[in-house]
Amino acid sequence: MTYNHILKKYSKKDLHQNLLRKIYVYYWYNSQDHRIPYDTMEKIAEYMRHDVGTAVKDYLKVNVPEYTGKPVEIYVPPLPKAVERPVEKKDYFDPSKYGKRWREDNKEKIKVKRNEKYKGDDGKYSTDEGMKVLARKIVWYLNTGGTKQPKKSSIDTYKLVYDEVIKQWKSELF
Repeated sequence: MTYNHILKKYSKKDLHQNLLRKIYVYYWYNSQDHRIPYDTMEKIAEYMRHDVGTAVKDYLKVNVPEYTGKPVEIYVPPLPKAVERPVEKKDYFDPSKYGKRWREDNKEKIKVKRNEKYKGDDGKYSTDEGMKVLARKIVWYLNTGGTKQPKKSSIDTYKLVYDEVIKQWKSELF
Protein backbone atom coordinates (compact mmCIF):
# COMPACT_ATOMS: atom_id res chain seq x y z
CA MET A 1 0.00 0.00 0.00
CA THR A 2 1.43 3.38 -0.96
CA TYR A 3 1.65 6.49 1.15
CA ASN A 4 -1.15 8.20 -0.82
CA HIS A 5 -3.46 5.18 -0.38
CA ILE A 6 -2.96 5.27 3.38
CA LEU A 7 -3.81 9.01 3.47
CA LYS A 8 -6.98 8.38 1.47
CA LYS A 9 -8.01 5.43 3.65
CA TYR A 10 -7.72 7.27 6.98
CA SER A 11 -8.85 10.74 5.90
CA LYS A 12 -11.73 9.55 3.71
CA LYS A 13 -10.63 12.23 1.21
CA ASP A 14 -8.23 12.21 -1.72
CA LEU A 15 -5.21 13.68 0.06
CA HIS A 16 -1.69 13.49 -1.28
CA GLN A 17 1.59 13.94 0.52
CA ASN A 18 2.31 17.08 -1.51
CA LEU A 19 -0.70 18.77 0.11
CA LEU A 20 0.55 17.84 3.59
CA ARG A 21 3.99 19.14 2.68
CA LYS A 22 2.54 22.50 1.61
CA ILE A 23 0.41 22.74 4.75
CA TYR A 24 3.46 22.11 6.94
CA VAL A 25 5.58 24.70 5.16
CA TYR A 26 2.70 27.23 5.08
CA TYR A 27 2.28 26.82 8.81
CA TRP A 28 5.90 27.70 9.54
CA TYR A 29 6.42 30.40 6.93
CA ASN A 30 3.11 32.16 7.62
CA SER A 31 3.47 32.16 11.38
CA GLN A 32 4.78 35.43 12.82
CA ASP A 33 3.78 37.38 9.69
CA HIS A 34 6.54 35.95 7.44
CA ARG A 35 9.24 37.13 9.81
CA ILE A 36 10.83 33.95 10.99
CA PRO A 37 14.61 34.01 11.50
CA TYR A 38 16.78 32.95 8.61
CA ASP A 39 18.37 30.06 10.52
CA THR A 40 14.87 28.68 11.21
CA MET A 41 14.09 28.99 7.49
CA GLU A 42 17.28 27.07 6.73
CA LYS A 43 16.33 24.35 9.20
CA ILE A 44 12.84 23.96 7.71
CA ALA A 45 14.29 23.93 4.21
CA GLU A 46 16.74 21.21 5.22
CA TYR A 47 13.95 19.07 6.72
CA MET A 48 11.77 19.55 3.64
CA ARG A 49 14.68 18.94 1.24
CA HIS A 50 14.57 22.22 -0.62
CA ASP A 51 16.38 25.53 -0.20
CA VAL A 52 15.27 28.80 1.36
CA GLY A 53 14.93 30.47 -2.04
CA THR A 54 12.45 27.80 -3.16
CA ALA A 55 10.44 28.18 0.03
CA VAL A 56 10.27 31.99 -0.20
CA LYS A 57 9.33 31.84 -3.88
CA ASP A 58 6.84 28.95 -3.80
CA TYR A 59 5.36 28.72 -0.31
CA LEU A 60 4.65 32.32 0.72
CA LYS A 61 1.32 32.59 -1.11
CA VAL A 62 -1.28 32.22 1.64
CA ASN A 63 -2.87 35.40 3.06
CA VAL A 64 -1.51 37.55 0.23
CA PRO A 65 -3.90 40.48 -0.24
CA GLU A 66 -5.61 40.87 -3.61
CA TYR A 67 -3.88 42.97 -6.21
CA THR A 68 -4.69 46.65 -5.72
CA GLY A 69 -2.11 48.10 -8.05
CA LYS A 70 0.30 48.80 -5.21
CA PRO A 71 3.28 46.56 -4.62
CA VAL A 72 2.88 44.13 -1.74
CA GLU A 73 5.74 44.22 0.75
CA ILE A 74 6.98 40.82 1.82
CA TYR A 75 9.86 40.53 4.21
CA VAL A 76 12.74 38.62 2.67
CA PRO A 77 15.55 38.10 5.15
CA PRO A 78 19.01 39.17 4.00
CA LEU A 79 21.34 36.43 2.88
CA PRO A 80 24.20 35.68 5.22
CA LYS A 81 27.61 36.91 4.14
CA ALA A 82 29.71 34.34 2.39
CA VAL A 83 32.62 33.16 4.46
CA GLU A 84 35.80 32.80 2.48
CA ARG A 85 37.37 29.46 3.24
CA PRO A 86 41.12 29.12 3.03
CA VAL A 87 42.17 26.85 0.22
CA GLU A 88 44.47 24.10 1.36
CA LYS A 89 47.05 23.17 -1.22
CA LYS A 90 47.49 19.44 -1.34
CA ASP A 91 50.55 17.72 -2.68
CA TYR A 92 49.26 15.15 -5.12
CA PHE A 93 51.33 12.31 -6.48
CA ASP A 94 52.92 13.36 -9.77
CA PRO A 95 53.86 10.26 -11.78
CA SER A 96 55.95 12.18 -14.32
CA LYS A 97 58.13 13.76 -11.60
CA TYR A 98 58.44 10.40 -9.86
CA GLY A 99 59.46 8.67 -13.11
CA LYS A 100 62.01 11.36 -13.95
CA ARG A 101 63.55 11.18 -10.48
CA TRP A 102 63.59 7.36 -10.58
CA ARG A 103 65.35 7.34 -13.97
CA GLU A 104 67.96 9.81 -12.69
CA ASP A 105 68.58 7.74 -9.55
CA ASN A 106 68.79 4.44 -11.47
CA LYS A 107 70.77 5.36 -14.59
CA GLU A 108 73.21 2.46 -14.25
CA LYS A 109 70.50 -0.07 -13.51
CA ILE A 110 68.57 1.02 -16.62
CA LYS A 111 71.72 0.83 -18.76
CA VAL A 112 72.42 -2.74 -17.57
CA LYS A 113 68.80 -3.81 -18.23
CA ARG A 114 68.85 -2.32 -21.73
CA ASN A 115 72.07 -4.15 -22.55
CA GLU A 116 70.66 -7.44 -21.21
CA LYS A 117 67.69 -7.05 -23.50
CA TYR A 118 69.91 -7.22 -26.57
CA LYS A 119 72.01 -10.23 -25.52
CA GLY A 120 71.57 -13.55 -27.23
CA ASP A 121 70.29 -16.82 -25.78
CA ASP A 122 73.83 -17.85 -24.82
CA GLY A 123 74.19 -14.77 -22.57
CA LYS A 124 76.85 -13.18 -24.73
CA TYR A 125 76.26 -9.88 -26.44
CA SER A 126 75.16 -10.63 -29.98
CA THR A 127 74.56 -7.84 -32.46
CA ASP A 128 72.35 -10.10 -34.55
CA GLU A 129 70.00 -10.78 -31.60
CA GLY A 130 69.98 -7.10 -30.63
CA MET A 131 69.17 -6.13 -34.20
CA LYS A 132 66.26 -8.58 -34.25
CA VAL A 133 64.83 -7.11 -31.05
CA LEU A 134 65.06 -3.58 -32.42
CA ALA A 135 63.66 -4.67 -35.79
CA ARG A 136 60.67 -6.27 -34.03
CA LYS A 137 60.04 -3.02 -32.15
CA ILE A 138 60.15 -0.92 -35.32
CA VAL A 139 57.90 -3.34 -37.24
CA TRP A 140 55.41 -3.36 -34.36
CA TYR A 141 55.29 0.47 -34.24
CA LEU A 142 54.83 0.66 -38.01
CA ASN A 143 52.05 -1.94 -38.12
CA THR A 144 50.10 -0.60 -35.11
CA GLY A 145 50.14 3.03 -36.26
CA GLY A 146 52.67 4.31 -33.74
CA THR A 147 54.91 5.38 -36.62
CA LYS A 148 53.61 6.12 -40.10
CA GLN A 149 56.77 5.94 -42.20
CA PRO A 150 60.22 4.54 -41.29
CA LYS A 151 63.40 6.50 -41.96
CA LYS A 152 65.62 5.49 -44.86
CA SER A 153 68.37 4.53 -42.42
CA SER A 154 65.96 2.25 -40.49
CA ILE A 155 64.86 0.55 -43.72
CA ASP A 156 68.51 -0.16 -44.62
CA THR A 157 69.69 -1.14 -41.13
CA TYR A 158 66.81 -3.45 -40.21
CA LYS A 159 66.05 -4.65 -43.78
CA LEU A 160 62.44 -3.49 -43.68
CA VAL A 161 60.07 -4.26 -46.55
CA TYR A 162 56.41 -3.39 -47.04
CA ASP A 163 54.20 -6.34 -48.02
CA GLU A 164 51.50 -5.02 -50.39
CA VAL A 165 49.37 -8.17 -50.06
CA ILE A 166 48.84 -8.02 -46.29
CA LYS A 167 49.55 -4.28 -46.11
CA GLN A 168 52.10 -4.60 -43.30
CA TRP A 169 55.80 -4.03 -42.74
CA LYS A 170 58.19 -6.97 -42.29
CA SER A 171 61.86 -7.37 -41.58
CA GLU A 172 64.19 -9.81 -43.28
CA LEU A 173 66.13 -10.22 -40.00
CA PHE A 174 63.47 -12.48 -38.44
